[in-house]
Amino acid sequence: MLLRYGRTFNFDIHVANTEVELAEIYKFRYDIYVESLNRDQKFADHLLRMIKEPLDKTAINVGAWVGNKLVGVVRLNLRKDGSFMYYDKLYSIDLFNDLIDNSSIVTKLMVSKNYRKTPLSLMLSLKCYEIGHENNIEVNFIDCNPHLLKYFLMLGYRYYSANITHPEFGSVTPLVLINQDAEYLKKINSPFYSICNRGVVSNKGSEIYRTQFSKFEIQKI
Repeated sequence: MLLRYGRTFNFDIHVANTEVELAEIYKFRYDIYVESLNRDQKFADHLLRMIKEPLDKTAINVGAWVGNKLVGVVRLNLRKDGSFMYYDKLYSIDLFNDLIDNSSIVTKLMVSKNYRKTPLSLMLSLKCYEIGHENNIEVNFIDCNPHLLKYFLMLGYRYYSANITHPEFGSVTPLVLINQDAEYLKKINSPFYSICNRGVVSNKGSEIYRTQFSKFEIQKI
C-alpha cells in the first residue's frame, strides 16, 4: 500500500515478508524503546540491538517505509494463528469468551519522531484493521498510555476494564474494538467504518458489549 502525504514523501506500508524486513523492524523497536525512550525491555538483545519477542513467531508485522528507510511499525496477532501468551491474562480476554476464536491484539505501534505529526499512526492502524476485516476478526485488544486515549477512542476502541499493570510499561488502559460494530463506528465517524462497511458484518460482538459492558457505554472522546 503506497500512500502519499503532502508533497514531500510517500509511505510504503506493507506486511514484512522477508527476514531482512523483519530484522529492520526488530532493530527499529530497539531504537525507539531502548535508545530513545530508555525503557527496560525483557527481550532486548543489546548485542544485536534488536527486540524480537516470542509473539513474533505467529505475528503479522507491518512496516512503513519512506524510500529505503523504515519509519513506523505495528504488530498484529490473530488468535487463529496462536496464543496471545501473557496478554491473554493481562487483557482478561476470557471476558469475551464467545469471541476468542475471532480475536486479535495489536501491539508495538510506533513511529519515528519526525513522522509523529503525520497520519502515519492512523495509516498503520487502518492496515491492521483491514487485515482483521479480511480474517473476520470480531474483537481486537490494545493497551495505551493516558495521552493516547483520545486517539484510540476516536478510532472506535472502547473501555471494558479498569487500568492494568503491564510488566514492562507499568499502568496502562486496556481497550477493546468491536471490529464489526458498524453502527457504532459510523456513529462516531471512525475511519474504520469505510472498511467495515464493505461486507456483511456480525452483531455478536456489539450485543456482547452492550449486555456485559454497559457501564462503559458512556465514553468521553
